[in-house]
Amino acid sequence: MAIPNHVRGSIVTIVRRAARSILKYGALGELSRMRRSEIASPIAAAFDSALRHPDQSTVADLAAIERIRSQLNRSGDVIEMHDFGAGPRGRLGGDKAREGAVVERNLSELSTDSSADPFWARLLHELVRQLRPSVCLEMGGLVGISTAYQAAALRRNRTDGRRGELICLEGDPTLSGIIQSNLDGLGLGDLVTVVTGRFDETLGRVAGDHAPIDFAFVDGHHAFEPTLRYFEALRPHLADGAVVVFDDIAWSPGMRSAWRAIVAQPGIAVAIATGQFGIVRLAAAGAGSGDTNGTLVLEKYAIRLV
Repeated sequence: MAIPNHVRGSIVTIVRRAARSILKYGALGELSRMRRSEIASPIAAAFDSALRHPDQSTVADLAAIERIRSQLNRSGDVIEMHDFGAGPRGRLGGDKAREGAVVERNLSELSTDSSADPFWARLLHELVRQLRPSVCLEMGGLVGISTAYQAAALRRNRTDGRRGELICLEGDPTLSGIIQSNLDGLGLGDLVTVVTGRFDETLGRVAGDHAPIDFAFVDGHHAFEPTLRYFEALRPHLADGAVVVFDDIAWSPGMRSAWRAIVAQPGIAVAIATGQFGIVRLAAAGAGSGDTNGTLVLEKYAIRLV
């Protein structure tokens, strides 16, 4: 199927803009360091791929997802939903967030303001392509854009002989239905299991049932204590060498503190901070690197894209 010129042009523009940002902030040196690292090099390869013009088959996959995004962005629907996160502008917290607040939201506003933008969604896609995980977990699917990017990568992996699945946790049943509908419309529904419920009730059970988890995208309640709590609940179920991506690590002082606390935990081999994502890779079993005593030395990188 031919890709419309305006869709192809928008993808090229996104890639070029991101490439210019890297040059502006001098992150090429960090990417070069990552490429020389055995444990960080697959993540560097994902960045490299995300910054290049995608091949024809990838363009077709991503254009189909972006058409769904465009439809959502133009939607006039208003939905009633339970918000178990920080809420608009971070106004929910504590017991309110745990109990969930029933709110009315414009579907277009949700999609426009809260979905992963095309570059970061593309990076998720390329991480799944490079790492070839068997089990992926997403916390916070919203309307399914980031979910679809990851699922499209899993579908491509299957054509290369590597089977994988994605479990998407979403707190609100209305959003779960939207996610499933969008995935089915893209032909990706069989790659994803959507689980509805509060993360505190679903995460431990689902992670345990599907362990070991190779790749996780944490895009849930963007606050200090919940972010650490989710990582602690997830940690026992992660595979050796697993990669975990945290969204919005610079969104608030609490999220910046949560990122620092996660990076300081033992067993983290790689930590990559960007203006949007924080990416950690766990050490492989028995790994020790860079220290004559055999203890693990954390590799830290800063790639400022925003």
